[in-house]
Amino acid sequence: MKLFFRWILPALATVFLAACGSVSTKSPLEPNSVGEQANKIEAGMNAYRDYHNGGTVKDLARARSLLGEAHESAPLNPMVQKFYYLAEFFNCIETAGDGLLDLVVLYRSLSPVVQRETPPPWRISYALIADTDSRRETIDPVLRALLKEEPFNASSWYMASKYYESQKAYWMSLAAAKRAVTLNSDTASYLYRYGEAVNDILQESPCSYDESAYARTAASYISRAAAKDPQQLYVDNSALQYLRLGLFPLAYSQAKKAWELEKNWWTATHYVQAALLTQHYNEAGPVIVYLQETHDDSQALVFEAQRQLGLGDKAAALLAVTQQQNKFTALYEKNAVKATLQHIQLAWVEALITQGGLNLGVDDVAVQSGWLQQIIDHIQQPIDASELMEAAATSCMETGAHFYQAISLWKSGALSDARTELSSTAKSKATLFDEYIWARILLEAKLL
Repeated sequence: MKLFFRWILPALATVFLAACGSVSTKSPLEPNSVGEQANKIEAGMNAYRDYHNGGTVKDLARARSLLGEAHESAPLNPMVQKFYYLAEFFNCIETAGDGLLDLVVLYRSLSPVVQRETPPPWRISYALIADTDSRRETIDPVLRALLKEEPFNASSWYMASKYYESQKAYWMSLAAAKRAVTLNSDTASYLYRYGEAVNDILQESPCSYDESAYARTAASYISRAAAKDPQQLYVDNSALQYLRLGLFPLAYSQAKKAWELEKNWWTATHYVQAALLTQHYNEAGPVIVYLQETHDDSQALVFEAQRQLGLGDKAAALLAVTQQQNKFTALYEKNAVKATLQHIQLAWVEALITQGGLNLGVDDVAVQSGWLQQIIDHIQQPIDASELMEAAATSCMETGAHFYQAISLWKSGALSDARTELSSTAKSKATLFDEYIWARILLEAKLL
């Protein structure tokens, strides 16, 4: 049942809190039994809380007994309905589906308001099947039955969105997430799921930076989730969205919070990127050390070279560049295209720092990418300064085109034109590309 609990417990936490705030209606009790009944309800609710907060099936059995008696006496009381149903719901889970038909009857007797705030019985059927068979031909009919059973239950739509995301059915996932957040826009997990679903669509684009409307929507919902529930995942992802949108001060603020909440590769990388792009060079230092020592990150030395240039220490920057260039062979074996592009970038940075000649050293490199071959040919034998830009099909490629045209122009001695191309790189949309960050650093350091 691990799959089930991973999806349903956050929603049930909301249900639990909503139950605590429910307003009870008067039940048909004799005046002298009101106090006794209230005590029984409270005792049943406490037993359920004990179970829900890590207790045992004994706590659940006690909750079922007490809440069952309360339900017999006050079947119309919303609070009694909710807690009694939740106790029976979890009992059905504990018994692997025994009593599911009785649970269906009980669910249908609940008031519409309580139904909307509690998980429908078909969710248990879904969980039992999903534990053994997650294929869409198996799950889709069950999900349809679940959503038909209670179409206004936001957590059911949330769960459907998570399932479709796992199956890479991103448009289905987005539609379900939108329905969940429409039904309940106050829950952080639903807001985050919708933003994450939009981001999944964004990532399917050949260049995510060309999909600004999706990017803004993802940023809006993820940041709203982070504001409601500032957990590391939400805050860090909001920082990433701000980085993509070029909103660097906001990105830095969120990335710093995420790093302070939890230190991992993602929070460290986003924090360093945001720090470099907002000139918080000293703050980036310890985080880069963390990436080097804890994760042996191949990008850490590049970050360090950028940081040192920002601080004005050319010697320290050159040392980091040299150390990274010595890793070229190992990096090339992992990702030939990325390693080659990084090698070209660092070769130019080295030449700018030392005021020497450009030594690409890629004559023996086996190029698998037509775009990469165009870049190499353009730098080695420039013909037309705009040829790469004309070949660029997306904003992502345009960012690289401006940068590598700058190298070609610099190599031919056209320094003013090279600076113009570098400025165009720093104004492009692909804000997390290495070429973009290098352009900003090099312009600020006045190396060109």
